[in-house]
Amino acid sequence: MSIVERLEFGEDSEYNAVEMSIHLGRYLLAKQYCHGKKVLDIACGEGYGSYVMAHKWGAKEVHGVDVSQIAIDKARNNFQIENVAFNTLDAESGTTHFEENYFDVVVSFETIEHLNNPKQFLQNIRKWVKEDGVIIISCPNDYWYYKEEGQGNPFHLKKYDFQQFLTLCEGVLGPANKYLYGLPVAGFANVEADHALLYKRTKGNAETISNFVDDLNTIMIPTTYGVSSSNVSYFVGVWGDKDISVKNTSSFYGTSMEELRVISYDSYVELGKQIEQNNIAYNEHVKYIGNLHDRIDELNSQIADINNQLDGLHKDKDRIELILDATNKENNVLKKNFWQNAVTIKTVEKVVKDDSRIKALEAEIDSLMNSKSWKITSPLRRMFNFFRGK
Repeated sequence: MSIVERLEFGEDSEYNAVEMSIHLGRYLLAKQYCHGKKVLDIACGEGYGSYVMAHKWGAKEVHGVDVSQIAIDKARNNFQIENVAFNTLDAESGTTHFEENYFDVVVSFETIEHLNNPKQFLQNIRKWVKEDGVIIISCPNDYWYYKEEGQGNPFHLKKYDFQQFLTLCEGVLGPANKYLYGLPVAGFANVEADHALLYKRTKGNAETISNFVDDLNTIMIPTTYGVSSSNVSYFVGVWGDKDISVKNTSSFYGTSMEELRVISYDSYVELGKQIEQNNIAYNEHVKYIGNLHDRIDELNSQIADINNQLDGLHKDKDRIELILDATNKENNVLKKNFWQNAVTIKTVEKVVKDDSRIKALEAEIDSLMNSKSWKITSPLRRMFNFFRGK
């Protein structure tokens, strides 16, 4: 969804009928209080609302202020007229920029959600407006646009529901005369066939501000589907003298049947069922995605454990390789010694086996020992050895 935080003006500004309608629709609430009055327009943006209140609705003087110098420069370039003054101002600070009780009307549309110190902002408004003056403040229903708790408009500091908006404002300004809902309208209008506002426009926000029509008579009939604080676009509070009247207003644009896509009540019910089914499917999808994230976290933990184990295995591998290298070197030494010893043994065996002299002597000795003369002379040898002391 494209976020339009403020209407932009200039030759290249894109025209958006919906945004023009919603922005002018909020300012239209001030029309009934402007004529001949001194008006303060806080967070005026590029100044179109200040211009309209002064030029079209007869305000005596309008002071448009905004925290953005860029916006104020554009306001001065596009909408500066004699009874409108544009200045930069931080309305949530303890400023003394304006006299107390100076303004008859103070308006501030879609501002409070941007503020760090909204109570100081409301106290400043209470200080600047006259005792019987009119205050009109609006606040977007961001809980409809951004339903999830973690979602929100990136330009907004806080999301407000209707009760939060009411409590905050009445804590400083007291009870409001009236609260209104800003909601889209659908139906039919009777418009002149050759009316210029029925022709397609892609550019020219400034031209629209100068030429829009706000004097058509309108009729409001009961709603079919139900409207509450939860399904509107924004909330508005109006403060002022108890006798002031607060009128319903509307700002609409011409469209074709293709764009509006009018549907029957039965189709609307079926569409609601389909949306409910889609929401159920979406929630199941979110749950499934959550489970996948949990599984991914679990797998990442397992991978981390495996990586730790691999680190240990790599260290063991390095130690084993060192031991294996030392063992291979020792085996090489043993193999060398073994073969040297084997050669020596074989040489000795060969010498022993090939020595015929030793074999002949052994045969001669055996023959002598077994001869008769050796046996006959045996007593003489014993006697001879006895006398020799052997």
